[in-house]
Amino acid sequence: MESYREPMSPSRRRVVIVGGGMAGTRLAQQLVARGAGASAGAVAGPGAGSAAGTGTGTDDTGAGRVAVEVTIIGEEPHPAYNRVLLAEVLAGRYAPEVIALPAPAAGIRRLSGVRVVRIDRPTAEVVCDDGHRVPYDALVLATGSNPVLPPLRGLFEPDGHELPDGVHAFRTMDDCLALGAAVRPGARAVVIGGGLLGVSAARALAQRGAQVVLAQQGEHLMERQLDPGASGVLRRHMAALGVEVHTECRVRGLRTRTGTRWTAGARWTAGARWTAGAR
Repeated sequence: MESYREPMSPSRRRVVIVGGGMAGTRLAQQLVARGAGASAGAVAGPGAGSAAGTGTGTDDTGAGRVAVEVTIIGEEPHPAYNRVLLAEVLAGRYAPEVIALPAPAAGIRRLSGVRVVRIDRPTAEVVCDDGHRVPYDALVLATGSNPVLPPLRGLFEPDGHELPDGVHAFRTMDDCLALGAAVRPGARAVVIGGGLLGVSAARALAQRGAQVVLAQQGEHLMERQLDPGASGVLRRHMAALGVEVHTECRVRGLRTRTGTRWTAGARWTAGARWTAGAR
Protein backbone atom coordinates (compact mmCIF):
# COMPACT_ATOMS: atom_id res chain seq x y z
CA MET A 1 0.00 0.00 0.00
CA GLU A 2 1.54 3.28 -1.11
CA SER A 3 1.31 6.69 0.48
CA TYR A 4 1.01 9.39 -2.17
CA ARG A 5 1.97 12.12 0.29
CA GLU A 6 5.42 13.54 -0.14
CA PRO A 7 7.98 11.58 1.94
CA MET A 8 9.12 13.41 5.06
CA SER A 9 12.64 13.29 3.66
CA PRO A 10 13.51 12.85 -0.03
CA SER A 11 16.54 10.79 0.99
CA ARG A 12 14.63 8.42 3.27
CA ARG A 13 11.84 5.96 2.61
CA ARG A 14 9.91 4.51 5.55
CA VAL A 15 8.56 0.99 5.03
CA VAL A 16 6.22 -0.37 7.73
CA ILE A 17 5.48 -4.11 7.77
CA VAL A 18 2.46 -5.19 9.79
CA GLY A 19 3.09 -8.79 10.85
CA GLY A 20 6.18 -10.06 12.61
CA GLY A 21 6.14 -13.63 11.33
CA MET A 22 8.32 -15.42 8.81
CA ALA A 23 7.09 -13.53 5.75
CA GLY A 24 7.35 -10.07 7.27
CA THR A 25 10.76 -10.76 8.78
CA ARG A 26 12.13 -12.18 5.55
CA LEU A 27 10.84 -9.20 3.58
CA ALA A 28 12.48 -6.78 6.01
CA GLN A 29 15.79 -8.62 5.71
CA GLN A 30 15.60 -8.51 1.92
CA LEU A 31 14.76 -4.81 1.84
CA VAL A 32 17.71 -3.95 4.04
CA ALA A 33 20.08 -6.37 2.31
CA ARG A 34 19.27 -5.01 -1.14
CA GLY A 35 19.27 -1.43 0.06
CA ALA A 36 17.27 1.32 -1.48
CA GLY A 37 17.41 -0.45 -4.82
CA ALA A 38 14.90 -2.99 -3.54
CA SER A 39 12.65 -0.30 -2.13
CA ALA A 40 12.77 1.81 -5.27
CA GLY A 41 12.16 -1.16 -7.55
CA ALA A 42 9.59 -3.05 -5.47
CA VAL A 43 7.63 -0.59 -3.36
CA ALA A 44 8.44 2.90 -4.60
CA GLY A 45 5.58 5.05 -5.81
CA PRO A 46 5.20 6.88 -9.10
CA GLY A 47 8.22 8.88 -10.15
CA ALA A 48 10.78 6.71 -8.34
CA GLY A 49 13.58 5.15 -10.27
CA SER A 50 14.59 1.50 -9.97
CA ALA A 51 18.03 0.24 -9.08
CA ALA A 52 17.13 -3.19 -7.74
CA GLY A 53 20.06 -5.24 -6.59
CA THR A 54 22.50 -2.33 -6.40
CA GLY A 55 21.91 -1.53 -2.71
CA THR A 56 21.14 2.10 -3.58
CA GLY A 57 18.30 3.85 -5.34
CA THR A 58 17.94 7.11 -7.18
CA ASP A 59 14.99 9.31 -7.86
CA ASP A 60 13.70 9.90 -11.39
CA THR A 61 16.35 12.52 -12.05
CA GLY A 62 19.12 10.07 -11.23
CA ALA A 63 20.32 12.32 -8.41
CA GLY A 64 20.32 11.44 -4.76
CA ARG A 65 20.23 8.17 -2.91
CA VAL A 66 17.27 6.92 -0.89
CA ALA A 67 17.78 5.14 2.43
CA VAL A 68 15.24 2.57 3.55
CA GLU A 69 14.04 2.50 7.15
CA VAL A 70 12.04 -0.64 7.95
CA THR A 71 9.72 -1.07 10.93
CA ILE A 72 8.13 -4.45 11.73
CA ILE A 73 5.06 -4.43 13.99
CA GLY A 74 4.15 -7.82 15.45
CA GLU A 75 1.38 -8.76 17.85
CA GLU A 76 3.30 -11.63 19.42
CA PRO A 77 5.73 -10.69 22.20
CA HIS A 78 8.28 -13.30 21.15
CA PRO A 79 11.15 -12.85 18.71
CA ALA A 80 10.30 -13.99 15.19
CA TYR A 81 10.40 -17.78 14.86
CA ASN A 82 9.99 -20.57 12.34
CA ARG A 83 6.31 -21.46 12.71
CA VAL A 84 6.80 -24.70 10.78
CA LEU A 85 8.80 -26.07 13.74
CA LEU A 86 6.23 -25.30 16.46
CA ALA A 87 5.26 -28.95 16.66
CA GLU A 88 8.88 -29.83 17.46
CA VAL A 89 8.75 -27.40 20.39
CA LEU A 90 5.49 -28.99 21.54
CA ALA A 91 7.06 -32.44 21.30
CA GLY A 92 9.95 -31.26 23.48
CA ARG A 93 12.51 -31.82 20.75
CA TYR A 94 13.48 -28.13 20.50
CA ALA A 95 13.50 -25.28 22.98
CA PRO A 96 11.64 -22.15 21.79
CA GLU A 97 14.85 -20.23 21.24
CA VAL A 98 16.14 -22.89 18.85
CA ILE A 99 13.48 -22.05 16.25
CA ALA A 100 13.98 -18.29 16.54
CA LEU A 101 14.87 -16.50 13.33
CA PRO A 102 18.06 -14.41 13.15
CA ALA A 103 17.88 -11.13 15.04
CA PRO A 104 16.84 -8.11 12.93
CA ALA A 105 19.69 -6.53 11.04
CA ALA A 106 20.80 -2.99 11.62
CA GLY A 107 18.28 -0.68 10.02
CA ILE A 108 15.26 -2.76 11.08
CA ARG A 109 13.15 -1.59 14.01
CA ARG A 110 10.89 -4.21 15.56
CA LEU A 111 7.87 -3.44 17.73
CA SER A 112 6.77 -6.64 19.50
CA GLY A 113 3.62 -7.27 21.50
CA VAL A 114 1.86 -4.47 19.61
CA ARG A 115 -1.32 -4.81 17.56
CA VAL A 116 -2.19 -2.49 14.69
CA VAL A 117 -5.84 -1.51 15.06
CA ARG A 118 -6.26 1.06 12.30
CA ILE A 119 -4.68 2.39 9.13
CA ASP A 120 -4.97 6.16 8.86
CA ARG A 121 -4.55 6.65 5.12
CA PRO A 122 -4.98 10.47 5.02
CA THR A 123 -2.01 10.88 7.39
CA ALA A 124 -0.16 7.75 6.15
CA GLU A 125 0.12 6.28 9.66
CA VAL A 126 -0.76 3.02 11.35
CA VAL A 127 -2.38 3.27 14.77
CA CYS A 128 -1.41 0.71 17.40
CA ASP A 129 -3.33 -0.53 20.41
CA ASP A 130 -0.82 1.11 22.76
CA GLY A 131 -1.48 4.52 21.24
CA HIS A 132 1.59 4.69 19.03
CA ARG A 133 1.18 6.13 15.55
CA VAL A 134 3.82 4.92 13.09
CA PRO A 135 4.20 6.88 9.82
CA TYR A 136 4.91 5.14 6.54
CA ASP A 137 5.76 5.85 2.94
CA ALA A 138 5.03 2.23 1.98
CA LEU A 139 2.90 -0.19 4.01
CA VAL A 140 3.02 -4.00 3.76
CA LEU A 141 0.39 -6.25 5.37
CA ALA A 142 1.99 -9.60 6.23
CA THR A 143 -0.36 -10.70 8.98
CA GLY A 144 -0.74 -14.31 7.86
CA SER A 145 -3.81 -16.26 8.95
CA ASN A 146 -5.74 -17.00 12.10
CA PRO A 147 -6.55 -20.52 13.27
CA VAL A 148 -9.86 -21.78 11.93
CA LEU A 149 -12.00 -22.65 14.93
CA PRO A 150 -14.81 -25.05 14.05
CA PRO A 151 -18.37 -23.86 14.74
CA LEU A 152 -18.89 -26.16 17.72
CA ARG A 153 -21.78 -25.79 20.09
CA GLY A 154 -20.40 -24.84 23.47
CA LEU A 155 -17.02 -23.65 22.22
CA PHE A 156 -17.63 -20.15 23.57
CA GLU A 157 -19.82 -18.77 26.28
CA PRO A 158 -22.68 -16.59 25.00
CA ASP A 159 -21.11 -13.35 23.77
CA GLY A 160 -17.71 -14.70 24.81
CA HIS A 161 -14.51 -14.84 22.81
CA GLU A 162 -12.16 -16.78 25.07
CA LEU A 163 -11.64 -20.52 24.73
CA PRO A 164 -12.63 -22.48 27.86
CA ASP A 165 -10.03 -24.08 30.08
CA GLY A 166 -8.54 -27.17 28.49
CA VAL A 167 -9.30 -26.09 24.92
CA HIS A 168 -6.42 -24.75 22.83
CA ALA A 169 -5.80 -23.48 19.33
CA PHE A 170 -2.44 -24.41 17.81
CA ARG A 171 -1.02 -21.57 15.77
CA THR A 172 1.32 -19.36 17.81
CA MET A 173 4.20 -19.81 20.23
CA ASP A 174 1.89 -18.91 23.13
CA ASP A 175 -0.55 -21.61 21.97
CA CYS A 176 2.31 -24.08 21.86
CA LEU A 177 3.65 -23.20 25.32
CA ALA A 178 0.19 -23.28 26.92
CA LEU A 179 -0.59 -26.66 25.39
CA GLY A 180 2.80 -28.04 26.39
CA ALA A 181 2.26 -26.90 29.98
CA ALA A 182 -1.12 -28.65 30.09
CA VAL A 183 0.08 -32.03 28.77
CA ARG A 184 1.18 -34.79 31.12
CA PRO A 185 2.08 -38.42 30.31
CA GLY A 186 -1.14 -40.37 30.20
CA ALA A 187 -3.32 -37.28 29.74
CA ARG A 188 -6.10 -37.66 27.21
CA ALA A 189 -6.17 -35.23 24.31
CA VAL A 190 -8.59 -34.83 21.41
CA VAL A 191 -7.26 -33.10 18.30
CA ILE A 192 -9.90 -31.78 15.90
CA GLY A 193 -8.66 -31.56 12.33
CA GLY A 194 -6.46 -33.96 10.41
CA GLY A 195 -4.65 -31.45 8.23
CA LEU A 196 -0.99 -30.59 8.50
CA LEU A 197 -1.26 -28.72 11.80
CA GLY A 198 -3.62 -31.25 13.36
CA VAL A 199 -1.41 -34.21 12.44
CA SER A 200 1.68 -32.35 13.67
CA ALA A 201 -0.01 -31.53 16.98
CA ALA A 202 -1.31 -35.08 17.46
CA ARG A 203 2.12 -36.54 16.75
CA ALA A 204 3.82 -34.13 19.16
CA LEU A 205 1.30 -34.84 21.93
CA ALA A 206 1.73 -38.58 21.47
CA GLN A 207 5.49 -38.17 21.73
CA ARG A 208 4.89 -36.37 25.02
CA GLY A 209 3.07 -39.46 26.30
CA ALA A 210 -0.51 -38.26 25.89
CA GLN A 211 -3.32 -40.58 24.80
CA VAL A 212 -4.46 -38.88 21.61
CA VAL A 213 -7.66 -39.11 19.58
CA LEU A 214 -7.50 -37.41 16.18
CA ALA A 215 -10.85 -36.54 14.55
CA GLN A 216 -10.78 -35.72 10.83
CA GLN A 217 -13.89 -34.67 8.93
CA GLY A 218 -12.50 -35.68 5.54
CA GLU A 219 -11.98 -39.13 4.09
CA HIS A 220 -8.28 -39.28 4.90
CA LEU A 221 -5.55 -37.41 6.75
CA MET A 222 -3.90 -34.39 5.14
CA GLU A 223 -6.17 -34.70 2.12
CA ARG A 224 -4.93 -31.42 0.65
CA GLN A 225 -1.34 -32.66 0.58
CA LEU A 226 -1.55 -36.45 0.23
CA ASP A 227 -3.33 -38.93 -2.01
CA PRO A 228 -5.21 -41.80 -0.34
CA GLY A 229 -2.25 -44.18 -0.56
CA ALA A 230 0.20 -41.78 1.07
CA SER A 231 -2.41 -40.86 3.66
CA GLY A 232 -2.76 -44.55 4.51
CA VAL A 233 0.97 -44.74 5.21
CA LEU A 234 0.64 -41.68 7.46
CA ARG A 235 -2.31 -43.19 9.30
CA ARG A 236 -0.33 -46.36 10.03
CA HIS A 237 2.53 -44.23 11.31
CA MET A 238 0.16 -42.36 13.62
CA ALA A 239 -1.32 -45.63 14.86
CA ALA A 240 2.19 -46.87 15.65
CA LEU A 241 2.61 -43.80 17.86
CA GLY A 242 -0.59 -44.72 19.69
CA VAL A 243 -2.81 -42.09 18.07
CA GLU A 244 -6.41 -43.18 17.58
CA VAL A 245 -7.55 -41.79 14.23
CA HIS A 246 -11.18 -41.26 13.19
CA THR A 247 -11.84 -40.10 9.62
CA GLU A 248 -15.19 -38.98 8.15
CA CYS A 249 -15.97 -37.86 11.67
CA ARG A 250 -17.37 -34.38 12.31
CA VAL A 251 -17.22 -33.07 15.85
CA ARG A 252 -20.47 -31.25 16.58
CA GLY A 253 -20.06 -29.73 20.02
CA LEU A 254 -18.49 -29.82 23.43
CA ARG A 255 -19.42 -29.32 27.03
CA THR A 256 -16.93 -28.10 29.58
CA ARG A 257 -17.81 -28.59 33.20
CA THR A 258 -15.91 -29.87 36.20
CA GLY A 259 -16.41 -33.60 36.51
CA THR A 260 -17.79 -34.22 33.04
CA ARG A 261 -16.12 -36.33 30.41
CA TRP A 262 -14.99 -35.97 26.81
CA THR A 263 -16.41 -38.28 24.19
CA ALA A 264 -15.65 -38.70 20.51
CA GLY A 265 -18.37 -40.90 19.07
CA ALA A 266 -18.83 -43.65 21.66
CA ARG A 267 -15.37 -43.19 23.20
CA TRP A 268 -14.87 -41.55 26.57
CA THR A 269 -11.90 -39.59 27.77
CA ALA A 270 -11.30 -37.31 30.73
CA GLY A 271 -12.08 -33.63 31.17
CA ALA A 272 -15.27 -32.76 29.26
CA ARG A 273 -17.69 -34.36 26.83
CA TRP A 274 -17.34 -34.28 23.06
CA THR A 275 -20.13 -35.37 20.72
CA ALA A 276 -19.16 -36.40 17.21
CA GLY A 277 -21.07 -37.93 14.33
CA ALA A 278 -20.13 -39.58 11.05
CA ARG A 279 -21.19 -37.97 7.82
